[in-house]
Amino acid sequence: MEVGINFFPDVDHRVKPAERYFAECLDLVELADGLGYHHVRIVEHYFHQYGGYSPNPIVFLAAAAARSRNLKLITGAVLPAFNHPLKLAGEIGMLDAVSGGRLEVGFARAFLPHEFQRFGVDMDTSRARFDEGVDAVRRLLTEEDVAVAGRFHSFPATTSLPRPTQRPHPPLWVAALSSEHSFRSAGELGCGIMAIPLAADAMRRNLEVYREAWQAAGHPGRGRVMLAFHMHCAPDRELARARAEEPVNAYLRSLAAAASDWTSGVSSADYPGYRQMIEKLAADDFHSVLARSAALVGTPDDIVDQVREFHDRCGGFEVASLQVNFSTLDPVLARESVVLFGEKALPRLRADVPGAVRGVGMTDSASVARDYQRSLQRSRDSRGRRDRPAEFRLADRDWALFDEVFPPVYSASTEVFLNLLDLPRGGSMLEIGCGAGVIAVSAALAGCAQVVATDVNPHAVRNTESNAARHGVAGRVRCQESDMFAALPPRETFDLVFWHSNFVLAPETLTRLTLHDLAYVDPGYRAHRAFLREALDRVRPGGSALLGFSSRGDVELLRRLAGDAGVALGPVAAREVRERDHAVEYRLLRLSRGAGTAGGGAG
Repeated sequence: MEVGINFFPDVDHRVKPAERYFAECLDLVELADGLGYHHVRIVEHYFHQYGGYSPNPIVFLAAAAARSRNLKLITGAVLPAFNHPLKLAGEIGMLDAVSGGRLEVGFARAFLPHEFQRFGVDMDTSRARFDEGVDAVRRLLTEEDVAVAGRFHSFPATTSLPRPTQRPHPPLWVAALSSEHSFRSAGELGCGIMAIPLAADAMRRNLEVYREAWQAAGHPGRGRVMLAFHMHCAPDRELARARAEEPVNAYLRSLAAAASDWTSGVSSADYPGYRQMIEKLAADDFHSVLARSAALVGTPDDIVDQVREFHDRCGGFEVASLQVNFSTLDPVLARESVVLFGEKALPRLRADVPGAVRGVGMTDSASVARDYQRSLQRSRDSRGRRDRPAEFRLADRDWALFDEVFPPVYSASTEVFLNLLDLPRGGSMLEIGCGAGVIAVSAALAGCAQVVATDVNPHAVRNTESNAARHGVAGRVRCQESDMFAALPPRETFDLVFWHSNFVLAPETLTRLTLHDLAYVDPGYRAHRAFLREALDRVRPGGSALLGFSSRGDVELLRRLAGDAGVALGPVAAREVRERDHAVEYRLLRLSRGAGTAGGGAG
């Protein structure tokens, strides 16, 4: 399970000015980033104490990006009803670039009548505006020369700039309160679902609707679910409850006031049942939300138990988003809570195996789940390390290391595979996933006449170009941005095709990854499937296709995928090294045409 923090400003401007509120929030962002939290999230609301300090979540998230290195930045959520899709798409692309591909975008319909009234927007058009707006933004992020002739927005062929850093676009979410239609629509669109923990039984039914729609639409896996909770953690249960009770009650009073139009005669066909729902929320207090686990309050042990219990009762969720400085809570106490939870509860919840992992079909899903989480943490740590070098020495040569590129200095794998490979002298070589370019440039230095170095990460392509020029072989190393073989000329073949794979298996539904993360993990082994399917078609007669794998990968699944592709895997060489606190064996495997794996060679 991933756990992050979210900000829902419930602030009286006469009591706390915006400057102080956001300074407190950004201090918490920096703290959460260092403790290993997953994300920071913030809302879009207007004109009222309830949320009004955040009319544009992208502005705050840009500041949060500057104060963090690893946190995902999540809009929770932007409102298409009040925004032009051209403006939204451009801002999304810009924040994705500024943050180095850490953005995730949540969309919501809006539900407060006073906001619609002030913007002059008919609430009965809410659903249509949402559907049209999300579709337009998604197309603008994915395609170029997009023209829209809609009911609410029209524009000629337009290419939104900047283009998103994450391709085809940042991960998308849809916020839903209680409408079954909203849950179904999110599943059909292939978006994650953002929700609040209402009654567990009702949440289970809505999540079943969401997952059934997801699978019926042909999307892989079972979707992603994020639930938002109030959270306060303290060393003593009663102390935690005493601290949290009045701030939670103040937040609930503010919500009831902001939504009071629903109970005063306002109605809309696009919001069936909202009067009754708001009446129920208005009757809530600290004790009722605590009883249904909408507030997580207590010691670290208490909160872990509360999360796990609600997870089981509601049918499971992948992400918890925690309000940590809600309403009138003392910012010093909020900070203490974030630290205590981060140190004592967060590691335990992150080690829990989400249902999406259990469905991958692995022999030891729990250990693989722990392994991919550990690998993602290594990715985040390596990007944020203060001692991350701009240059490094490997194989008796000096190399440049660009930001956002896999650092060979933190793993023995690059040097091991360089030593295990028999580089073709006078021939040609394709390296998939070139990273900093150590192997590709070394091949050219060893006498390889033509080297093509590809990577899905444009920073890695530029890094390899720099190192090829540095060592005087730029004329023999062609660097190209490509996802596997996609950007290569159709009939181009090589004497050696080599891929040092991202061998750690992650859940197929895991989409919130940076290009840097993809150097560490492969969701659902999608990249491995493509390599097994296509590599041999790129090999000249008498040549070789080699896969650099590891004991940290899922060997059994690799064997099955090779058999499905009609490929045999045979051992070439292996070497065991110690990394951190455990032994890792790196294996060089040869692909050949066959019905399956050869004699357990991948093992």
